[in-house]
Amino acid sequence: MSEEKKKILIGSLQFSPIYKSHCCALGSLAEKNGFDVRYLFSGEYEWMLPDSLKKKTVFIGRTRDIATAVLDGINPLNYFQIRRFIEKEQVRFIYMYNFHPFFNRFVASVAKKYGITYIQHIHEPHYENRAVYGGLMQYWLSLFESFQGNLLTRTDIAILSSRISRELFKKRYPGYLGRIVIAPLIYEDLEPELPKREEPEYITLVGPPVPAKGPEIFLRIAAHAQKNHPHLRFQIISRSPIKDPVFSKYHNLRIVSRDRIPDEEMADLLRKSIAVITPYKAATQSSVVIMANMVGTPVVSSDVGGLPEFVYHKVTGFLVNLDAPGETWIEGIEFIIAHREEMSEACREYFVKNFSVPGWQNYFDEIFFS
Repeated sequence: MSEEKKKILIGSLQFSPIYKSHCCALGSLAEKNGFDVRYLFSGEYEWMLPDSLKKKTVFIGRTRDIATAVLDGINPLNYFQIRRFIEKEQVRFIYMYNFHPFFNRFVASVAKKYGITYIQHIHEPHYENRAVYGGLMQYWLSLFESFQGNLLTRTDIAILSSRISRELFKKRYPGYLGRIVIAPLIYEDLEPELPKREEPEYITLVGPPVPAKGPEIFLRIAAHAQKNHPHLRFQIISRSPIKDPVFSKYHNLRIVSRDRIPDEEMADLLRKSIAVITPYKAATQSSVVIMANMVGTPVVSSDVGGLPEFVYHKVTGFLVNLDAPGETWIEGIEFIIAHREEMSEACREYFVKNFSVPGWQNYFDEIFFS
């Protein structure tokens, strides 16, 4: 492979803070394999990136939600900048880590024009129960799947992160002609950079508290603990405002809500947690679970979707039926407390082996060298 062919563009044009780490971890591994790396990010990521990465990045628009996606999508300057950047850099591969309803299709079209291999990481191939997402989002998801299907006609390699994702993908897009690779999400290892470990305090939910994450289940567990297990303290962390006053009604619940929480601070908050809780109603995989593993914090989780593929019961976490009463969730928390040290070691080992930059090498080889 020539030097020109070993240039890769990695991107996320729909802002979601967790994807910064996914993109940068992949970029780090690509550089270790001799690739020249460039990045294509929404302008909303700029505050998260060090100067060394900003020099390799072009920022396009400021998409962070549906409204800003539409506004960015009707601005012709954004498309001009994308095309000019791809033409200038002459990359061999483009790897987009999440989905923008307008830009990704355009990126894929430019890639096809210039013979560039276009790779799309598909996180949610098909939403079987849209009602759990609530509000207008459940109706938007039907349109989202149609846009995603259109993008896949221009996609050379689709990356899926769980077995259930593959099943849903084949069900929703049976006519896909490209290559499918099953690979977990890669994540930066922030553990060595964090301050000295302190005694863990909280049971932590990472927000925002959108309907699919089961915030009402979390609050039910906190209410049950407040009455029956007063020694337990809970915490919700969100990079979006928490406006619902119900979260302020519990004296055993701490709220950490700021627009800009750096990845290092987020990781440290999880490391100071007894357990991370994911009472999700739907999920094919979870970046939150990976981050918890990275800092050695076990997860008490619902057993829906792809979560059992990443939370090993009584090893790296504790699985609970979504409809279980609050006391069953507390039993999972108490199990983690009783076995915290060995479970923490198992979490960290699991992360290094499967989700870290060194642990992802086999997946990298399959995607780029097979």
